[in-house]
Amino acid sequence: MQNLVHGFDFARVLAAYWNGYKLGEDEKKQAALRWLRGEFPNKTEARKELDVGVIIDDDNWYDYMKLWSEFVAKIGYKGLLLFIDEGVNLYKISNSIARTSNYEKLLTMFNDTMQGKAEHLGIFLGGTPQFVEDERRGLFSYEALRSRLVEGRFAGSGYRNFTGPILKLDMLSHEEILILLQKLLQIHGLHFSYSPSLTDEDLIQFMEMAVGRMGADELLTPREVVRDFMDLLHTLHQNPEASFDQLLGERMVAPAAGDQEQDDLDDFLAEFEL
Repeated sequence: MQNLVHGFDFARVLAAYWNGYKLGEDEKKQAALRWLRGEFPNKTEARKELDVGVIIDDDNWYDYMKLWSEFVAKIGYKGLLLFIDEGVNLYKISNSIARTSNYEKLLTMFNDTMQGKAEHLGIFLGGTPQFVEDERRGLFSYEALRSRLVEGRFAGSGYRNFTGPILKLDMLSHEEILILLQKLLQIHGLHFSYSPSLTDEDLIQFMEMAVGRMGADELLTPREVVRDFMDLLHTLHQNPEASFDQLLGERMVAPAAGDQEQDDLDDFLAEFEL
């Protein structure tokens, strides 16, 4: 590993942690963990604590992820999976130079994993379709990424290709959400040590109420359904005198809030009469 970028310092910190573990020196162990988590504010403090002249920062963190993947492979695992969520935050960067710089880093990561330069590292980046496909600010605005990520000619004709670089996730169907609620009901009963009294018919009635709300087709998400369902279960459990029918008549599942601009537009249009 010392042949890799920053490999010598990475190995030295691992050795410091191991020596601290064997000798019972908790301060040295904690210092090594702080360094590995990128918590040292400057090189001077790192040199004082661990005799290492570099720290993990915004510029070199990816090099250390490759070192971690090599390390976990050498100690017996298949490799390391790195999950980066909320990629849409890159899309929201207003400065085009900063946004392009981040896309260049993603291109480097893509090339390394596909070309064998990061052999034991797998990367999953989560984002919205707009983050990927917007040709003005999304990933497809960077031609080098677009040419690598764009869907092939054959998979787009009603077929699915799960080996491609982009995996499109469908929204949960109403039936799948119902199954999710059944599982949550069982878990809630196990956690609080009681036998759930709600039936499948009750869950169907709850789902009908949720999806029957105006705008639910586009605004209602599993998060809103699960949140209100768990609130319902907690309320029933803590208030034995309350009934399912009573609570269902008093509470409605609220759709996910839209953009403020859309709310203002709705208020504006509400003043008009046909």
